[in-house]
Formats: sequence, C-alpha cells, structure tokens
Amino acid sequence: MKFKNSMEVIRNMKQSDNAFLGLGVKFPALVDAPGVAPWNPNQLDIWAAESEADANAVHAARFLLNLWMPTREWQCGRFDMNEAIQKWDRVHRRAFLDWAARETDVA
Repeated sequence: MKFKNSMEVIRNMKQSDNAFLGLGVKFPALVDAPGVAPWNPNQLDIWAAESEADANAVHAARFLLNLWMPTREWQCGRFDMNEAIQKWDRVHRRAFLDWAARETDVA
C-alpha cells in the first residue's frame, strides 16, 4: 500500500511539472529560460534573479514561482500582480489574463 501511495505522489508531481511547463511557455520571455523545461523552480529562480534587465521575464518567472510555492522567499523577488501588469508587454499580459480567466489552479 505504501508503494502505491508513493507512485501516486510521483504521478501527481509529474502532472504538476507538466502543468508548469505548459503555463511557462505561454510567456515568450520564458520559452528558453533555464528551469522552465524541464520544470526546475530553483534554476528558474536563479536565472530570473540574474535577468533583471528584462521585466517580462522577471515578472513571468516570479508569477510561476509564486504559484509553485507562494510562501517561499525567492531570490528573484516576490510576484506583485499590479507591478507585473504595468511592466509586461501586451503578449505577456495576455498570457497572465488568460490564466486568470481559467478556473484551474495552474494551467
């Protein structure tokens, strides 16, 4: 029974990873970002912390990381929806608004 529960946890993790990958690639600035595919939040955090010149990328990464683990203090900073919407270009803003209009948690 314990093995079955472990397999369920692994299956759920893989589904979650795929959901974050699917959401991440909707933000053009993250398509080639380290940590998006395959999903690796720590790698994405480090990359975003060092990529502060591109507001589209930084805010998109903060958004994904906040969804992944909202209570963690990420190196790239906290996601601020108002700031992100002001800074994002139209395509990135649309990706966020499309996600927000859905009824699911991630993707």
